[in-house]
Amino acid sequence: MTATIAKTDVNALVSIVENEISEDWQNNYFRLQQTSDATIILAKRVQSNIIGQSICATLVYGNEVIACGLCVVEGDYAGLYDIIVAPQHRQKGYGKDICLSLMCAASKFGAKTAYLQVVAENYRAISLYEKIGFKNMYQYSYRVKRPQSP
Repeated sequence: MTATIAKTDVNALVSIVENEISEDWQNNYFRLQQTSDATIILAKRVQSNIIGQSICATLVYGNEVIACGLCVVEGDYAGLYDIIVAPQHRQKGYGKDICLSLMCAASKFGAKTAYLQVVAENYRAISLYEKIGFKNMYQYSYRVKRPQSP
């Protein structure tokens, strides 16, 4: 899905935005994702090799981090990744806030178009992204090798 990045008033948004992947952001993201310790080691290695400007957003409600997101800017494009909202806080506009915060920050680095991938069966996420202005560009699928019969 892609969307044109519109100028947004960053003061209207409540996310904390950082221009790097911090350990604090990673810890909050992995907690929300319920990532296993073994996977965290690999994920941190992958994140440390990102080329392009990384932007992280965190949304705090009370004293609790309830949403996180990652954006990588390369030229005119901003890729949104790892958008997650705690299950008990979904359907309240927090995912929209994370996405718009990331897109607003990306525009300051020259991004004009945002893109993301979403699983076709994730209807709630697709609805959110469409409300923000994302349009479906194409569908993709993963191929897996079928197990052989004994």
